[in-house]
Amino acid sequence: MKLKQGYEKTDLPLVDYIRNWIEEYKKDSVRKNTIKIHENNLKNHIKPYFKKLIFKPLSEKGS
Repeated sequence: MKLKQGYEKTDLPLVDYIRNWIEEYKKDSVRKNTIKIHENNLKNHIKPYFKKLIFKPLSEKGS
């Protein structure tokens, strides 16, 4: 998944998408404790309820 280069892998589980977002966009811009909080929230609050939800990016009609 290469978000910074302008393309995204589709049909990705939401949990994996958020994990990649943390890695790509947050790791180098926030404190380590903030990363731990994000990862903890993902593990304890998002994953239990949305682990089977597939993320499909929105696109313009006709794309």
